[in-house]
Amino acid sequence: MTSEPALIQARTRGTVVLAVLAVRDAEWYLALAARPEWPWQRTILLCTNEAAIAVARKAGREFLSVFTAEDALPKDLDPARLHAEYGAPPEALSTAHEETNNGLTRDQAQRKFWRRFLAYRNLLEPLGTIDVVQELGGFATNLALHAWCRWRNQHELVIEPAPFPGRAVFSYRNVFVELPTIENPPADAVARGTAWRDAFLSRPAVLMPEKDSLFFRPAGIGKLLSFDFQRRAWRKVMRRFFFRQREEFSALSVQVREQAMRVVRSRALRHDYRTPPSGTTYVYYPLHVPWDVQLTFRSPAHFDQFALLDRLIAALPPTWCVVTKEHPAALGSYPLGPLRRLIAGGRCFLAPPQLNSLELARAARTVITVNSKVGFEAMCAGLPVITLGPSFYRGQGCTIDADSVEAAAAAAVAGVPGAARDAVDRLLGRIWAASFPTELYVQRDEAIATSAAGIRDAAQALIPSV
Repeated sequence: MTSEPALIQARTRGTVVLAVLAVRDAEWYLALAARPEWPWQRTILLCTNEAAIAVARKAGREFLSVFTAEDALPKDLDPARLHAEYGAPPEALSTAHEETNNGLTRDQAQRKFWRRFLAYRNLLEPLGTIDVVQELGGFATNLALHAWCRWRNQHELVIEPAPFPGRAVFSYRNVFVELPTIENPPADAVARGTAWRDAFLSRPAVLMPEKDSLFFRPAGIGKLLSFDFQRRAWRKVMRRFFFRQREEFSALSVQVREQAMRVVRSRALRHDYRTPPSGTTYVYYPLHVPWDVQLTFRSPAHFDQFALLDRLIAALPPTWCVVTKEHPAALGSYPLGPLRRLIAGGRCFLAPPQLNSLELARAARTVITVNSKVGFEAMCAGLPVITLGPSFYRGQGCTIDADSVEAAAAAAVAGVPGAARDAVDRLLGRIWAASFPTELYVQRDEAIATSAAGIRDAAQALIPSV
């Protein structure tokens, strides 16, 4: 057992503020803060979830209520005036994630951003110099906190799951992953990265963090009637209508309607799945999750994937086709009309969702992707990959990086070589060296100990010393 003096000695930093959007976030962070590996002397939960506040209160931990701070603000805010007053933060204009996920208008999303920003200002400025930790997200809640940290010159770590299971990458004051600029990564990191690659290629599987495993269940009546889905829905109903608690993910009707529509669409698409005839020349474009932050915030120019596919088909030679496939986490999430219109043209095939993406990629002339993990998988296999948007593997000498759909099509026709194995090995080593052992929101004892140490190491490595 760790002695109290040793525990105090392990606390090497001052105050950390942890962004909490859900109950599971609060439970996970509180478990981490109880570990001797946790480096901060003072831990405060910044809650946009009133049920999480009850969890913090029961544990005797400090918390700050964003909703209480918002209630004290004037009812009517002028987004344009605030935008000018606080230096025109670009995050205030990034509303696609809120519009897609919560059904807000652009004006409503901007007003939500500024209410969050001002609430953070009033709650956090009295704390002085702090460290802020949050998971990557495209919601106004996340973006406003990021903008406030930059405006007040506060330390901020943004967590994002790494492609390697059980690991995460941390960005300092940036919502884009920046790999360290080292030409030759440590030999141990290269060995670990390539060992993972070889194991993955021997048994390809969907790359996903454990926290998202529930959402990768196929859309269907079984999912809607599953114990976990029903339990989460019932708890949300009770919190909202019985306890009158507020929370970030409160658009209950939007979520229920979307789940029901996914069931209907996925069943309707069963007879539309096709693969191209043998010998067909095609490029493979994997569809993103429609509400993915990789599109809504990082690559908004490619948010309309049907428009992207239209342009891609038009830019390719008439004898070429495009094969696309739904994201495993989003079966039934795409509108039927645009999908069927593309298929009806005869040059686009919607592959069966159970087909492994590497199987499709191996038979393709090239993979064209915005920034999906499918591109990373194909790159690991030495297959040709063209990227359209920012990703952790773009610009690393292992892909062709295009600035437009038309440029991507031209590169595919001209011929794209697969990445050299030694270049992929170096990149895997760099990614491994830049990641830390962390499994978001997993509560197993060994995972908590590992994650607490991983976040400690990330903070020590990335946050400048005071």
